[in-house]
This record gives sequence, C-alpha cells and structure tokens, in this order.
Amino acid sequence: MKIPIARLAVVAAVGTVALMAQAGLAPASAAVPTPTALLTSHPSNHSSTHPSLAHTSALASKATPALRGTVGHGRAPAGSVHAAVTASGAQCDGITNNTPLIQAAVDTAGKHPGGVVSLPAGVCVLQGNIHLNTVYGVTVEGAGATATFLVQHADQNIFQITSDGNTVENLNLNTYSFNPGLIPIRKSPVPAVLFSNADNTTVMNVTAETGSGFGMRLTGPNPCYYFPITGSVVSNVVMVNHGTGGFAAVDIDCQNGARLSNITIHGGILALYNDTNTILNTETYYGINRCQPAWFVTGPASNILIENVLTYAGAGTIHGSTRGAATGITVTNQRFGSTLHC
Repeated sequence: MKIPIARLAVVAAVGTVALMAQAGLAPASAAVPTPTALLTSHPSNHSSTHPSLAHTSALASKATPALRGTVGHGRAPAGSVHAAVTASGAQCDGITNNTPLIQAAVDTAGKHPGGVVSLPAGVCVLQGNIHLNTVYGVTVEGAGATATFLVQHADQNIFQITSDGNTVENLNLNTYSFNPGLIPIRKSPVPAVLFSNADNTTVMNVTAETGSGFGMRLTGPNPCYYFPITGSVVSNVVMVNHGTGGFAAVDIDCQNGARLSNITIHGGILALYNDTNTILNTETYYGINRCQPAWFVTGPASNILIENVLTYAGAGTIHGSTRGAATGITVTNQRFGSTLHC
C-alpha cells in the first residue's frame, strides 16, 4: 500500500522540541535529539506550532540511499546457532506501508533462536501492529533513535508483544503524528507505541512520541496480579506523551524483578502497579504540570528501590489499594530541578 507523499510533513521526527512547545512542557534545552526534518502533518495540522517543520525534505533526501536495506538479518547470541533469516526488502522511504514486510521478517526470524530484524535508517510507515508472538524471541533493531523512525498511521499500537524473550532497540517510535487524540480521552485512549504482556521483554535505546493515551505498557494478562511478569528491562528510553489522568507514559504493571534505568519522561507519569523486587535507577521527569508526580507506586507492591530521580514537576507518590499495601519502598536521591514544584 502506498501513502501519498503529500501526507508526509509531521511524521517520524515529530521532534520533541516541537512536542513540548505545543504541550507546554519542558524548555528546549531539555529536548531529546530530533532529526532534521519531518515528512507530513496529521489532521489537526500543527504546522504553525512546530518550528522544525520548516525542514521538510532533508531527512527524506538524506535517508533515501539506505532505504532498500535488508530488514531481516539473523544474529545469534554467543554459543547458539546462527539463525537463517530471509530478507524482506522493506523500504523506509516515508511512503511504503512496511507493516506486512516487517511482520514477515519477524515471523521468519522467530523460527530460530537468536533472530534479528534490522531496520534501515529512514521513515518506516506502518498501517497496523507488528506482532512479536513467535516461537523464539526476536530482536527488532534500527539504526538509532535519531535515524530509524517507525510511524504508525493506523489507530493501533506499533508493537504488540505476546511471546517471551523479545527486544526492541535503537528506534524512534511514533503514534502521535496520526493519533494525537484529545486530552484526556477517558476509556478510549489513542494507541501506545508498545504493549507487552510477556516475560523477558527488553526495550532499549528508544525515543517515542505518543498522543493522549499510554506511552508504553509492560503488564501481565488480565487480571495481571495473578500472573506476574518477569525479566522486563527498560533502559535508555525517552518517552514524550500527552496523556493525563490514568494514562501513564511508562506503565510497568504486575512485574517481578523489572529493571528500569535512564528513563526520561515528558508528559505522563511512570507507573509501578502491583510490582515487586523492582528497581528504577535514574529518571528525569518533566510533567505536564508542576504537581504531576514523577513516579507512582500503587499497592499491592513490595521491595521496590527508586533512586536518582530528577524531577521538574512533583515528587513520586506511594499508595496502597483495596488489593493491598505498598511496603518496602525505598527512595534515595530524589531531587527537584526547579524551585517551582509542589
């Protein structure tokens, strides 16, 4: 399926500077690196509030020579057999719908241990979920969070992870450009960039932009408190989202032993619900308003360490629930980056 080139002006590089300006978030000095261009605008047309839209052609022209890179490459961990993966021929040219091509590469890679799907630099248009539900875990990797942009045009999450041992890394994930939503949309949130209810999910070196729904969610089956998830790792993640009131930017639910490190959030909170034996080390937080908590622990919860938090909004919050208390929560080196806080 081809997306008309005229639709390409606010896409992958929605640009965190522009997002924060539009949402009234942090100053530009706190912005994450952004690419030099955008390729289309979504229906609400923010061209007047996104100064980076002036550079509309540089990314496409710069990325074009690499667009026909192979999407499927096998890479096995040390000591395992190298996975044989068929190249899918996906093109991240800002026009082609790459969902079926990337999905085919994932399905092929997941037939053998150690499979990798490597995405080239460029703007990778999507028109549906990428399902990670193969027999063996797959690594989906890009050329970097400022180089490979997965832009969801459909009203769906980008990654839907339902099998164990998958990794998503070195990418920019964007559901905001075509699903900005309103603030808030109770009971009907716009899509997140990633959902996982599987063990051993890793998200690393990712920058993401979402609308008024969740940012990314790692949780268990429903009801998740009966089936805790293990082995989740979220590291070196910058999450920009416009969710308020129940829509967390990073949602870590029903986890045993989750490891979170180097998380930067612009917008919604970092939520830890019904977690145990979990560590959050290093969070930088810019809330939509100055009273928004940098993190939120909800019981039943136990044995959680939260350290090295820098917040430009409110402090973290600990609450029990009707299901149980929050106990053994240790918070060290939480500090404020501004005198304007609650």
